[in-house]
Amino acid sequence: MYIVAAKWGVTMYCAQCGMQIPEGSSFCPLCGADLRVVDPETRQTPVPPQAMPPAPQPTAVMPPVPVQPAAQPPAAVMPPPAAAPGAGYPKGPLGARLLAWIADGIIAGALLPVAVLLITAASASEDVPVVGLLLALVGVVWQLAYFLGRDVIGGSGFGKRLAGIVVVSSETGIPATGGPTVVRQLVLYGLNIIPVIGNFIELVLVLVDKKGKRLGDKAAKTQVVRASDVAARGVALKTGKGAAIGVLIAALLVTLVGSAIGGVVFARSLAGEVGVPDGIVPIESPAEEPAADTPVENPAAEAPAEEPPTQPNDATEWEGQPNPLNAETAVDAVGNLLNSLKNDDVSAARTYATRNFQEQESWFFAPAGGALAQFEVASVYQDAALWVVEVDEDWNSGPQKSRYFVIVEDNTPRVDGVDFQD
Repeated sequence: MYIVAAKWGVTMYCAQCGMQIPEGSSFCPLCGADLRVVDPETRQTPVPPQAMPPAPQPTAVMPPVPVQPAAQPPAAVMPPPAAAPGAGYPKGPLGARLLAWIADGIIAGALLPVAVLLITAASASEDVPVVGLLLALVGVVWQLAYFLGRDVIGGSGFGKRLAGIVVVSSETGIPATGGPTVVRQLVLYGLNIIPVIGNFIELVLVLVDKKGKRLGDKAAKTQVVRASDVAARGVALKTGKGAAIGVLIAALLVTLVGSAIGGVVFARSLAGEVGVPDGIVPIESPAEEPAADTPVENPAAEAPAEEPPTQPNDATEWEGQPNPLNAETAVDAVGNLLNSLKNDDVSAARTYATRNFQEQESWFFAPAGGALAQFEVASVYQDAALWVVEVDEDWNSGPQKSRYFVIVEDNTPRVDGVDFQD
């Protein structure tokens, strides 16, 4: 037992455990140490024997046993004052906070890339982007909800668990939950109203503040620290790093697969906007073409004066029946002929050509073997008793401009010849 002088009396402490004990106690109430010692200043000194008067039977007087002085206790050492519960945590590492921010961004924004691609694809094809808009709405709601409540459970969302950091209360030193974690995010959302500057303010505070506190942390009385520092004080933490890795991988897969699907849809919408599907032949009416683009040659210059036209040139009557030859039927005859050659169907191609064309230009009906890739009707116009169809063709050997001449044979429009242009 050792004694410390106080202003109004004496304060006693146990020599073994240092606990303050009531004055006059015989045993320490904490460790049970025996406090019954003899004060060396007050102990009795042995009295030397004195001569006694003679007695009939003298007795020997035993001297008292000397009492050993008690060992002096060490000087009183007062324990240091306990630190405040939330004090003493070092600043959380910036690299870990950056990693957590990137991971949380991937998880929160997994649905937005595919939504943007679907909206763009629908806009390119002039359709209403219903699916894209719904997916974008779900993605935005998920992003806001995740960022707002990511740290509610255990003071750390998936990103912080992956980076090994946690949000703690500055007052208690334990992981923050519920309201404080939401408040620190609401402050961040409020600052985002100010473009660019809002996020810049929070970033600067994280860099320059001694504890790494941004405005949200100051408002919520929180701090981002290492999870290992909190665990060293015996505080139980929700780690779940494996679950955080799994959620991050799932978010990456959703982003990549969704972006691939959206990219395919977008590419198809662009292809449909630019090109014309195979087998569809656009028809241009002669009335829609400028006169300068489709000059009509003088029939008298081409046909000999002594030879009348082989077929009547009456648009309404043809041997008592309506004339089957016009701009539309001429384009159909040429289109069916070229489609048959494109599909390497020579027999079908011959049915759309006159007998004269088959005999005089027999090479034209040789199997093409897919040599014709694409064709498109450029113009169609009437020249005397026949119709001329100009076609832009795309062969494996290169582009080609051709003119096909269509007449009526066996009351059916058929191709009677071809002229290749340079």
